[in-house]
Amino acid sequence: NKPYLVAYSNNAKEFRYYALHKLTSVQLTNNHFIKDNTFSLNKFTKDCFGVYKEEPFEVEWLFNADVAKDVEKYEFHPSQQMIKNKDGTLTVKFFAGGQKEMDWHLYTWGDKVKVIKPERK
Repeated sequence: NKPYLVAYSNNAKEFRYYALHKLTSVQLTNNHFIKDNTFSLNKFTKDCFGVYKEEPFEVEWLFNADVAKDVEKYEFHPSQQMIKNKDGTLTVKFFAGGQKEMDWHLYTWGDKVKVIKPERK
């Protein structure tokens, strides 16, 4: 729910996320860069849920029938599959990392969602 900028960090020598809400000022300079044509935002984010980059895992969520129509409007992840179950519930499956952000997001659905995978211990 917060906007982020993806940009190359000269210090870290890699692309990183920058939280725009944490910027306190912007300064125009005469510095320039050469676009890296090998960089793909889709590849950079394909295994992420939100902005958390971690080892991807199998995700399966089961939403109650009373929220299924609302859930159908969401794209939780570009690789998601949505399965309408006979009892009116909706199963969402995808493969990504970002457990902490998933947990925060699922909290908003309260008792209307059950985490099937990953299994909790």
